[in-house]
Amino acid sequence: MKQRQGARHRGWWGLWFLLFCQQAGAMVPQFAVCVVRVEDRVLLVQDRLSGRYGLPGGYVDAGESADVAAVRELYEETGLRGEITADLGPLGNGHAYACRSRTPIAWVAGSGDIDLLAAPDRGREIIRARLADQTLLHNLPPRFSAETTWLQQWTQIAASPALS
Repeated sequence: MKQRQGARHRGWWGLWFLLFCQQAGAMVPQFAVCVVRVEDRVLLVQDRLSGRYGLPGGYVDAGESADVAAVRELYEETGLRGEITADLGPLGNGHAYACRSRTPIAWVAGSGDIDLLAAPDRGREIIRARLADQTLLHNLPPRFSAETTWLQQWTQIAASPALS
């Protein structure tokens, strides 16, 4: 009988531990994005499959924090080395950060296109990166609807340096 009570005790402990881990795991964002501002424009990337535009970002890898994932994804998708300047908070089941490029960003006048040649993942997921002004921003199809809120607030984010 005593063995059975011990087994029951271990069973309750295991159930509590499993529930705790599930709750702790639910708090970890599944993805992270960077909102990068340059002058009066915001950086967007175009998805290869859907053709839609969104913020640079992606999944948080196992053992990785959301802020590290945001900066890593910025580099992988655009080739820009960035840093986080502010925590913008939850974004659906992900997290948004205000980021800035550590180096000046050059873009094509008119289109706002930036060079993706330094992007390690160029062409796999992202086919284009561009700096969009307010007018263009409202005319581009969004990649993810949850990003719309952050795209409306981008003017409050500190700007990255630009090449003249």
